[in-house]
Amino acid sequence: MDAISPDPDREIGDARVVEAADRRRRKRREADIEAAESTFEGLLDALAQASATATIQVSGRRERVVVETTAAGWIRVRGDQGLGTLRTRAITCVEADGLTAAPISTPKPSPAGSIEIADELAGFVGTEVPVLLVLADGSRIAGEVTAGGIDVVHLRRNGSVSRRTYVALDSVNELWSSSRP
Repeated sequence: MDAISPDPDREIGDARVVEAADRRRRKRREADIEAAESTFEGLLDALAQASATATIQVSGRRERVVVETTAAGWIRVRGDQGLGTLRTRAITCVEADGLTAAPISTPKPSPAGSIEIADELAGFVGTEVPVLLVLADGSRIAGEVTAGGIDVVHLRRNGSVSRRTYVALDSVNELWSSSRP
């Protein structure tokens, strides 16, 4: 003779409660895993892959830009000031346009290789293309790049041979110009 449950409705209810708790636990675990893989640079990488427009807060001001490329510690953008190379740690906030839900992704290596600010600036040596450097303290220095080293760049300001400025590359958060070298 089969044992008949004294209260089948109660057993069905208990099973539903256990099932709902399991679903919540799985959902929470998936969210924890996704959060562990999400990074700020991953967001910037997703913006670059989509050639998306974003409003970023950098060096205390907001800039509307299209993110073009990312690499360890730097991004290349196109904005109202022209073409820019920005230090990611100087970016404090990003408002992404044109991306659907969950734009954060695990960063992937840039196919173009790394962005090195010394190499970026070295490309401007002798071109007479004016550049604007925004430093970590928010100050701005504009001029033509006349020489560059591993950790320093020399600018001629306002076309004057006598106004020479040497800038430590560790202090550079942004590089803006009208064109790429």
